[in-house]
Amino acid sequence: LVEVDRRGDLARPSPALGKIPASYPLNYVVSAANWVKPPPPKEMLFKDFMPFGELAVLAGAGGEGKSWLILQMAASLTTGLPLCGKWDPARTGKVLILNAEDSADDFWRRAYMLATQEMWSKKAWADFKANILIAPMAGAPKHMTVMRENNVVPSNLALLMRENVEKCECIMFVMDPSIYFRVGNENDAMVQAAFMDAIAP
Repeated sequence: LVEVDRRGDLARPSPALGKIPASYPLNYVVSAANWVKPPPPKEMLFKDFMPFGELAVLAGAGGEGKSWLILQMAASLTTGLPLCGKWDPARTGKVLILNAEDSADDFWRRAYMLATQEMWSKKAWADFKANILIAPMAGAPKHMTVMRENNVVPSNLALLMRENVEKCECIMFVMDPSIYFRVGNENDAMVQAAFMDAIAP
């Protein structure tokens, strides 16, 4: 059974949990018995900057340059060039950007401007083009969460996106700006927690 909510987005009903076993909380307990040596270092996207494989929020007022910084981060991660001339990427690979406001041509113009300003080599430009994945979604269904029976739940799009992100082996996945990808009051903690759960790696 697949439901269609009032916005026309597909929403998959949550499976019934049934009776939760008494040992349920213990399924999430990690024993510290094996902590006999120093823990492994935290994996990062950039050296000493931004954890790898975790959710991160880039916040700021409109027009402050968030999308431009995202482009610079993507350029660094796809080419191996330092971010803003300061932070070396700890890894390189593919970057997927879902953009709710700009067209593909807008992104192309920005990327070309960045490459020109920073005087990229032909190899850097080729690496960028080979590893950047852009999804301009202005006017397209894009909600990662939907409302059902007063609850915020993941949409079918969120489930499909998680599958595709795993398949393309992206090292960074961006939704810009995030307000277009969620439903409900952005100042409601429960709504935000549901959104984070829907897109969490």
